[in-house]
Amino acid sequence: MSEARFRLALKAVRQGAWEFDLRTNEGYRSPELVQLLGVQQAHPTLSDFLSNVWPDDRPLVVQTFGQLRRGERDESVLQFRYRRDDGQTVWVEQHTLVERDEYGEACRLYGLSRDITLRKQAEQDLQQLNATLEARVAERTRELEAAAMRLATQNAALEARTMALEGFAELARGLTMQADPQVLLRRALEFALSVLPEGYGTYSQLEDGLWRTKVLVGNRRNAELQQVMEAGVPYDMMPSLSEPWSTRQPLYQAVYAPGSDLDEKLGSAIHALATLPVLVKGEPVGILGVVLFEQRPWAHVDKVVLETVARSLGVAMENARGVAELAQRTQELERSNQELEQFAYIASHDLQAPLRAVTSFAQLISDRYGALLDERGQVYLRQIVSNGQHMKHLVDDLLAFSRLHTQRRALKPISSAAVLATVVERLKADIEALGAQVAWDSQALPSVLADRGQLDSLLQNLLQNALKYHRSGVAPHVRVSAERDAGFWRFAVTDNGIGIGQQHFERVFEIFQRLHSRAEYEGTGIGLAVCKRIVEGHGGHLWLESTPGAGSTFYFTLPAVPVPEVKTKGAPWRVAHRDAGHGI
Repeated sequence: MSEARFRLALKAVRQGAWEFDLRTNEGYRSPELVQLLGVQQAHPTLSDFLSNVWPDDRPLVVQTFGQLRRGERDESVLQFRYRRDDGQTVWVEQHTLVERDEYGEACRLYGLSRDITLRKQAEQDLQQLNATLEARVAERTRELEAAAMRLATQNAALEARTMALEGFAELARGLTMQADPQVLLRRALEFALSVLPEGYGTYSQLEDGLWRTKVLVGNRRNAELQQVMEAGVPYDMMPSLSEPWSTRQPLYQAVYAPGSDLDEKLGSAIHALATLPVLVKGEPVGILGVVLFEQRPWAHVDKVVLETVARSLGVAMENARGVAELAQRTQELERSNQELEQFAYIASHDLQAPLRAVTSFAQLISDRYGALLDERGQVYLRQIVSNGQHMKHLVDDLLAFSRLHTQRRALKPISSAAVLATVVERLKADIEALGAQVAWDSQALPSVLADRGQLDSLLQNLLQNALKYHRSGVAPHVRVSAERDAGFWRFAVTDNGIGIGQQHFERVFEIFQRLHSRAEYEGTGIGLAVCKRIVEGHGGHLWLESTPGAGSTFYFTLPAVPVPEVKTKGAPWRVAHRDAGHGI
């Protein structure tokens, strides 16, 4: 390689070459090295070189130089700090090789040196970063250890709370079956005492300004105290009870002072006391008390257990009240409903005879004496006949509605296709008059568990609705289908009528609710209410989907027959319309 190329290569790798004659003590630095080290001397002696080496690094450099001169080493790599002429310090990495004469004596040193200041700075930064990270890790470890201790404490409290909840859940499981709430109170106290040293438990209530013990579990070891608490103690004379009652906060006394409540002799057996308010809807209803026969600090776990029991007891008592009130209201509603249904049945049944008489005699007057009446009289008579007929329909529908509960029959497997065919045959005249079509798949319609008469009424009401509420100038088209839905069959009755707005989806199923006047569409407003009661009486559900101006689909579910049914082959679709030649 030429001299120019060699120097260009040194410059590219930011290195400088040097030589040192061990016999003459003279050195040589390449221009690249002179520039790299920031010095003026290109031919330094060993002393000149060492004078610029950092004092702390100088012993290692001298030692290594001696080893190379004595032949103990043939090669070395050193890293040391070097002071430039301008006073700045750089890190130098120096690679040295030894040249020997024919006698094997070291005569000359050759080497390459390069500036590694940036690398050293990066190493120092990395060390500093590692130190910082290690410090942070140590700090975080300490924090985690402290958190672990707190978590252990919390876990102990959580385990105690869980134990209390599980135990009390077992106690409260039969709450709704208990007529006497004292049974629940006794079990709650028994559970609380089971996790504490020897003592007894009480539940006290405030009655007419007097504290009275309503439940006692254990032995007070003081018959006189028992008699006093049963007789009643004024509110202000029992701070251990009145304080948690007024503050709604537990009161824990690790060392009970005899005489603080009542006479000192009465409390001689009490050494530690905890009294907790039992709250229902945020208001105190009683005080849960636990007495220990030995002095004992109330640990956090003890407090968690007792407070959980008191809180759960309050919730259970609130639920018990709600259950009792709900049961009473339900019983009253059931009795009221039965009375109303019975009244509706009797009233509608008894109204039939006079209504028939009114409409019959009105019709008889019209037939025999109508010619003797003027125009206004004939209008009045027609109104009597028309309203009488409407009232008859209303009473008939009301009677049918009340019979749904008064005349229930056992559900049996019924062919929905056969019932639908009967209904369509019954409505044949209306279907033909409207030019309507009623379509269904006789093979796809299933057998269901139903009351045949009620299923007949359900399908007839839905079909009559679909035929009645048709669009002007548009022939009604009604389709009945069914799909399996778990243990039920979901039926759909779809029409192309006037439709129903979404805001009326619930209202149409309420009794006597009409969306149109009688002048627009005849009816009593009971039909869909009857349908809903029939479906719900079968354990199903009735709902609708509709688009105004496009039509409606009424869905209802009925229980499926539990055994597999065998279907016979038949025509896939049957259509009923005005053309009697096609059949129904």
